[in-house]
Amino acid sequence: MKTYFRSDSCPNCHHAVDPTFPSCPSCGAENPNLRGNHAFDHHVHETIPCQIVCVLIQTLGLFLVGLAATVIVEVTFLVQHPGATAQETTDFMSRTDVNFGVNSSGYLAVLVAFALFFGLRKHFGVLFHSFRNYKNVLFGLLGGGAIIGATYLYGLMLNGIFAAAGIPAPGPNSNELLVRSMVKAFPALSLFIFGLLGPLTEEIGYRVGLFGFSARLGKIAAYLISSIVFGLVHFQFEALTSGDSARMIVELANLPNYIGAGLALAFLYDRFGLAGSYTAHAVNNLVSLVTTLVGE
Repeated sequence: MKTYFRSDSCPNCHHAVDPTFPSCPSCGAENPNLRGNHAFDHHVHETIPCQIVCVLIQTLGLFLVGLAATVIVEVTFLVQHPGATAQETTDFMSRTDVNFGVNSSGYLAVLVAFALFFGLRKHFGVLFHSFRNYKNVLFGLLGGGAIIGATYLYGLMLNGIFAAAGIPAPGPNSNELLVRSMVKAFPALSLFIFGLLGPLTEEIGYRVGLFGFSARLGKIAAYLISSIVFGLVHFQFEALTSGDSARMIVELANLPNYIGAGLALAFLYDRFGLAGSYTAHAVNNLVSLVTTLVGE
C-alpha cells in the first residue's frame, strides 16, 4: 500500500516537496509523482507537522483553554465566597452563563491560535483557496441540507426502534442539551460562536489536520479515523461510569449520528475542499440553533 509520508525531490529545483502537494512550493513545477492522481486536489495542502499542529490546536488547545477558564472561574468564585460549600460551588459552575463563558473562551482562543498559525506563515490563501469557487460553497449548502435530513431520519428510526421495544426514546445527548441551554440564554452570541466560529475551527482541526494527515495512509483510513474521532469528541464518556443507564443509552444512541455527520463532512472536504465542509457544518449548526430558538 502506497503511503505519502516521505518527501519527494523536485525534478526542477531539487528541493524537498511534500508528496501530497500538486506542485513544488519553491519553483512551482508539477509534482510528477502525483500526475494523474487527484486524491489530494481539493485538500488544503499542508505538511505533516502543520497538519499535526492543526489537530493539536483544536483538540488539546480547546481542552487546555477550557480547563484553565474553569479553574479561573472556580477560584474566583471561592475567593469571593469563602464560605461556599461544595454543592454551592458545583451549582455555580453548572450555571448556563458560566458554561457559555468557558466554552466561548475556548473557541475564541483556538480561533486566535489558528489565525496566528496561518497568518505568520502567510497561508490564509492556501487555507481559503476553495472558497474562490462558488460551486464548492453550493455543494456545501446541499451537503448541510443532506446532513440535516439524515439526522431527522435517524431520529425517526431511533424513535421507532425504541417504541417497538416499549422503552422511552432517547433525547438529545449532554453536548446537545448544553448547547441548547446556552443558545436560549445568549442567542446572538451563540449563533456566532457555535454556528459560525465553532464549525470553522473544527473543520480546520478535524478535516484540514486530521483527515489530511490520515489520508496519507489512504482514503479509507482517513474517512474512518476522522469520522470516529469527530463522533467521540461529542461523546460524554463520564456517562459510561455514571451509573445512570438512561444517560448512557442516550450517549450511545446519539454517537452513530455524530460519526455519520463526520463521514459526510469528510466527503465534502475531500471533494469540495474546506469551503464544502465548512459551509455544510455551519448550515447544520445554524439550522439546529435557530430551530432551538424558534421552538422555545
